[in-house]
Amino acid sequence: MSETRTLIVPETRRRAARSHGAPGRRVGWLHFVLVPLAVLWLVPIIMVVGLSMMPPNNPGTQFFGLFPAEFSVKNYLTIWDQNPILLHLLNSLLITVPSVLLVCLLLTVLFVVISQVKINVTNAYAGSIAWSNFFSRLTHSHPGRVVWLVFNVVVALLFGIGHGQGQL
Repeated sequence: MSETRTLIVPETRRRAARSHGAPGRRVGWLHFVLVPLAVLWLVPIIMVVGLSMMPPNNPGTQFFGLFPAEFSVKNYLTIWDQNPILLHLLNSLLITVPSVLLVCLLLTVLFVVISQVKINVTNAYAGSIAWSNFFSRLTHSHPGRVVWLVFNVVVALLFGIGHGQGQL
């Protein structure tokens, strides 16, 4: 016959489990805070788009000033007729695209340099471990890993300088 055992959990663990709450409750709290903030953020945008479609001769609004009483695209037609909008858009495009591409290129170069420095530092440390192990086996003394780290960095710099000058 099998015996059924019940697990007794101390009261402090039960309280701790209740205080953390389920992930669903945390998401509910997040929505409770973020939805009103999103609505507050969208109200001015809705006002600008809605009021831009107000006819020039009838400035009446409805629904707390969010929407015009009548919708018209006459303002947009006037702007397109009186101003060289396409020329301004082309000017913005000629300024924005090269600057964004230049920033992307420079950040790519910066990240490659940072990753190479990280790789070289890791290799220098690994080399110092190798030098330390080699000389501790050979001489049965251990001057410290920092000594071998400096030694390995000096050797790496000499190889780097020599490689840049066409030597080695």
